[in-house]
Amino acid sequence: MTLYAGWSQITAVEDHIALNLNVYPNPFVDRVHINGAEGCHLQVFATNGLIVLNVKITDNDETVQLGHLPSGLYIFRFVKDHQEKTFKLVKD
Repeated sequence: MTLYAGWSQITAVEDHIALNLNVYPNPFVDRVHINGAEGCHLQVFATNGLIVLNVKITDNDETVQLGHLPSGLYIFRFVKDHQEKTFKLVKD
Protein backbone atom coordinates (compact mmCIF):
# COMPACT_ATOMS: atom_id res chain seq x y z
CA MET A 1 0.00 0.00 0.00
CA THR A 2 2.81 2.44 0.71
CA LEU A 3 4.28 1.86 -2.75
CA TYR A 4 0.94 2.75 -4.38
CA ALA A 5 0.71 6.00 -2.43
CA GLY A 6 4.21 6.92 -3.63
CA TRP A 7 3.19 6.20 -7.22
CA SER A 8 0.13 8.44 -6.96
CA GLN A 9 2.25 11.28 -5.68
CA ILE A 10 4.66 11.07 -8.63
CA THR A 11 1.78 10.99 -11.11
CA ALA A 12 0.34 14.16 -9.55
CA VAL A 13 3.66 15.99 -10.05
CA GLU A 14 3.86 14.83 -13.68
CA ASP A 15 0.29 15.99 -14.33
CA HIS A 16 1.07 19.33 -12.68
CA ILE A 17 3.97 19.99 -15.06
CA ALA A 18 2.17 18.72 -18.15
CA LEU A 19 -1.14 20.51 -17.63
CA ASN A 20 -0.18 23.85 -16.11
CA LEU A 21 2.88 24.82 -18.15
CA ASN A 22 2.45 27.49 -20.83
CA VAL A 23 5.33 28.72 -23.04
CA TYR A 24 4.69 31.48 -25.60
CA PRO A 25 4.87 33.06 -28.15
CA ASN A 26 5.86 30.58 -30.79
CA PRO A 27 7.58 31.76 -32.90
CA PHE A 28 9.40 34.26 -30.65
CA VAL A 29 11.75 37.16 -31.38
CA ASP A 30 13.52 38.41 -28.23
CA ARG A 31 11.81 36.82 -25.24
CA VAL A 32 9.73 33.85 -24.17
CA HIS A 33 7.03 34.02 -21.50
CA ILE A 34 6.66 31.02 -19.21
CA ASN A 35 3.69 30.43 -16.90
CA GLY A 36 3.30 27.63 -14.37
CA ALA A 37 6.94 26.53 -14.15
CA GLU A 38 7.90 27.80 -10.68
CA GLY A 39 10.54 25.50 -9.21
CA CYS A 40 11.38 23.90 -12.57
CA HIS A 41 14.85 23.71 -14.02
CA LEU A 42 14.91 24.96 -17.64
CA GLN A 43 17.40 23.91 -20.29
CA VAL A 44 17.21 25.33 -23.81
CA PHE A 45 18.95 23.31 -26.52
CA ALA A 46 19.94 24.35 -30.04
CA THR A 47 19.42 21.81 -32.82
CA ASN A 48 23.10 20.85 -32.64
CA GLY A 49 22.54 19.64 -29.05
CA LEU A 50 24.34 22.49 -27.29
CA ILE A 51 22.72 23.96 -24.19
CA VAL A 52 22.22 27.69 -24.81
CA LEU A 53 20.40 28.41 -21.53
CA ASN A 54 20.42 26.59 -18.20
CA VAL A 55 18.39 28.27 -15.41
CA LYS A 56 16.08 27.61 -12.47
CA ILE A 57 12.62 29.16 -12.81
CA THR A 58 11.84 30.99 -9.57
CA ASP A 59 8.52 32.64 -10.38
CA ASN A 60 5.18 31.31 -11.63
CA ASP A 61 5.19 33.99 -14.36
CA GLU A 62 8.69 34.31 -15.86
CA THR A 63 10.15 36.02 -18.93
CA VAL A 64 13.36 34.67 -20.46
CA GLN A 65 15.43 36.97 -22.68
CA LEU A 66 16.75 35.15 -25.78
CA GLY A 67 17.41 38.00 -28.23
CA HIS A 68 21.09 37.02 -28.42
CA LEU A 69 20.30 33.67 -30.06
CA PRO A 70 20.32 33.20 -33.84
CA SER A 71 17.11 32.33 -35.66
CA GLY A 72 16.22 28.66 -35.64
CA LEU A 73 14.55 25.81 -33.76
CA TYR A 74 15.09 25.39 -30.00
CA ILE A 75 14.05 22.69 -27.55
CA PHE A 76 12.87 23.89 -24.12
CA ARG A 77 13.18 21.18 -21.46
CA PHE A 78 11.53 21.71 -18.06
CA VAL A 79 12.41 19.35 -15.20
CA LYS A 80 10.83 19.19 -11.75
CA ASP A 81 10.91 16.33 -9.23
CA HIS A 82 12.36 13.89 -11.82
CA GLN A 83 9.56 14.65 -14.30
CA GLU A 84 10.06 16.55 -17.54
CA LYS A 85 8.16 18.35 -20.27
CA THR A 86 9.61 19.60 -23.56
CA PHE A 87 8.50 22.20 -26.09
CA LYS A 88 9.80 23.06 -29.55
CA LEU A 89 9.94 26.79 -30.24
CA VAL A 90 11.13 28.74 -33.28
CA LYS A 91 13.09 31.99 -33.04
CA ASP A 92 12.44 34.41 -35.92
